[in-house]
Amino acid sequence: MAEEPAQKLRHLLLRGTAKIERYTSPKTGRQSVSNPERDPSIHGGNLLTQISGAEEEAFVRGETRAAVGITDQNGIYLEFASEPEFELALKSLESSA
Repeated sequence: MAEEPAQKLRHLLLRGTAKIERYTSPKTGRQSVSNPERDPSIHGGNLLTQISGAEEEAFVRGETRAAVGITDQNGIYLEFASEPEFELALKSLESSA
């Protein structure tokens, strides 16, 4: 018959080895993450200005390509970046057309 664990090691007694300590989390706590504060009309205006700049640059590059005989380049590639520590809302960037 198997012996109980306490009966197996009756000769080992650990007393006075524990101490009470308050628990401290390795994380700094719950931090609420919110979008950076900005005026939507100013932010939207800045974005439109940047997109217009990209369109102008694409037009100039298209003219340069056409001048050297490259005609198959259509469209614009845009790179989006979010604020540090904020996830980019990719769904809102998808084309609705």
